Amino acid sequence: CSSDLELNAGLIRQGIGDMALYSVGAGIKGNAQSGDEMWDNEADRYFDEWASKRTDITGRYSLFELQHIVCRLMDRDGECFVIKTRGPKGQPKLQVIESHRVGNAASGAPPPGMVDGIMFGPYGAPEWYNVLRSDGSSRRVPANAVLHLYEPELASGARAYSPLQHSINNIIDMMEILSLEKLAVKTSSDITRTITRENPQFDGSQSDFEAFGMRPQDYGDGMTDPSEASTFLGGKVLALAPGEKLESFESHRPNKTFDGFIEHLERDSLAGVLPWEFSANPTKAGGAAMRFVVAKADRKFSHRQFVMAQRFFTPVWGYVIGTAIRDGYLPAQDRKSTRLNSSHANI
Repeated sequence: CSSDLELNAGLIRQGIGDMALYSVGAGIKGNAQSGDEMWDNEADRYFDEWASKRTDITGRYSLFELQHIVCRLMDRDGECFVIKTRGPKGQPKLQVIESHRVGNAASGAPPPGMVDGIMFGPYGAPEWYNVLRSDGSSRRVPANAVLHLYEPELASGARAYSPLQHSINNIIDMMEILSLEKLAVKTSSDITRTITRENPQFDGSQSDFEAFGMRPQDYGDGMTDPSEASTFLGGKVLALAPGEKLESFESHRPNKTFDGFIEHLERDSLAGVLPWEFSANPTKAGGAAMRFVVAKADRKFSHRQFVMAQRFFTPVWGYVIGTAIRDGYLPAQDRKSTRLNSSHANI
């Protein structure tokens, strides 16, 4: 799966990291635009103070760190879930739920209308999510408390898949081929010279070590014992038998054909996610081509920013500010609806 490839394949880790780094940047931020400048400034100050603290239920991550986490999960697993919950004192908190934690109960048949842990209404709207606990039990979370973060691709899709799913077979093949090729290179490196003989048979009175003039025992450093200097320093004189020829061994692995094959697998693995020249190797792109590559990557980052702003940041902003109004920390704003102006980090 993509999570295993993220741990073992640098190409996948690079692609996921680039998407989070350039999409989130220094953090997706918002500005209230209700028309009341004083209220807008107070709302922004309140939200920024909340976001800079430990905003998740575990008390470990700020909102900026959560943005990076959920962005990586959207590429690694294809989706993640964020539950709007509350802390011990009733303050707004967020709980990130990874995709494998939402599913049908381990025992018993799922109720009618449930698909992969999501209960849908008669018109296809989610009503609640079945969150699996570590002990095997589960709990139902109302849909209005859950943010389902993914990039929509299918109108009928209940769940999302990793955008890197098509690369799984390619990356596994590439890792296996590279492992075998590295083993072949190590084996070839162990052979430095070869002796070509017209007669393939050695004298039976000699061992292989004696036939090649080698000794099986360990050598010293070649400096303190003069008798061993010839084993490390040049200037040896070799006497070959008639019909023998001493040749240096030259390995032809890996070769250009192999490099081209690996490049094809890398390009196909990143296709549809990020340009290969952006994440893997920019050296083959000229000036005009590189400008096209950067512009194409920027469009992808902008799309991810929009998805995160719409599915994550805007609902969280409304949840936090709405709670602040309810608890009396902010006055109610009735002049006009508040709009968010998201600021992004571009390339």
